[in-house]
Amino acid sequence: MVRERLEAHQSWAAPESASARRPHRPVPTTRDGLDRADLEAIIAGDRQALARVYERHRDAMFGFILRTTSWDRGLAEEVLQDTLLAVWQHAGSFGGQSQVRTWMYSIARRKALSKLRKRRPEPIDPEAAVPVIDEGPHPDDVVLARLDAQVVSGLIDQLPETMRTVLQLAFVEDLPYHEISEIMDIPTGTIKSRVSRARAALTTLATQAGML
Repeated sequence: MVRERLEAHQSWAAPESASARRPHRPVPTTRDGLDRADLEAIIAGDRQALARVYERHRDAMFGFILRTTSWDRGLAEEVLQDTLLAVWQHAGSFGGQSQVRTWMYSIARRKALSKLRKRRPEPIDPEAAVPVIDEGPHPDDVVLARLDAQVVSGLIDQLPETMRTVLQLAFVEDLPYHEISEIMDIPTGTIKSRVSRARAALTTLATQAGML
């Protein structure tokens, strides 16, 4: 459905710096290398490059947006379309310091939260500024590893959005803390704190449900 909308959306403005063409480079082999090459093609106005980026990331990104929007499929589709439109229009703003997918996820989260704020106030996280030292592997990780992945996914959905997001990015997408920090636009220390609290919350939920 999203791809059909993309093809039907003929009124998009030309991307930034459409006339800027880059010198020929060797064909990339990594996913991020392919993404960067496609971003350069998008800057030059290549719609097929946008389609390639979409095909490469649609499943993981849509899953991330679904969880961010509390599984509102209609809203998630709108956010995904808006994210791809932003990639098309602002490809030239990618600074290159992070992976392309990190940049895209940060756009997607901002779009999702913007739409959610119009529906309901953003909840206050009173513990967000409380420092929690994360020293790597945690006992909760060992406990949660005993559970089926689908069971853990269901437990994650019961957590507040901020916790859901950090767990999705840290455990499902396997992103490092500094990239999660960029996506969520909060300090790395806060990310570590939320991951630590989210792991403990998951363990509590699993225990209360009699799974542990």
